[in-house]
Amino acid sequence: MADSIYTGNASSWIPPHRFTYVRTGLEYVPAGREAALVARLLCDVVEPDGRLIAGPVAGDELQATLGAFAAARVHGPQVVSATDRHGKTRYAVWAGNG
Repeated sequence: MADSIYTGNASSWIPPHRFTYVRTGLEYVPAGREAALVARLLCDVVEPDGRLIAGPVAGDELQATLGAFAAARVHGPQVVSATDRHGKTRYAVWAGNG
């Protein structure tokens, strides 16, 4: 299992291979660079027919997350929601690569 976990700066890290599922949070990049991260991950890290998942995000962050996907020219991102253990609704945005 430990050989399946990698660390690196997602903005510049070159993965040893592409992944089926990649989860990120857009809070990890400077403001204004969110779309660049989405585009880079889809282009260089997510395998064909894989998925990029961003979240969880609170309701007030959802539009900004969708905006980053739109700015990265991702068509048809999907939104899923769930209630956390504190009763708050959280969202995840995902898009396929292919």
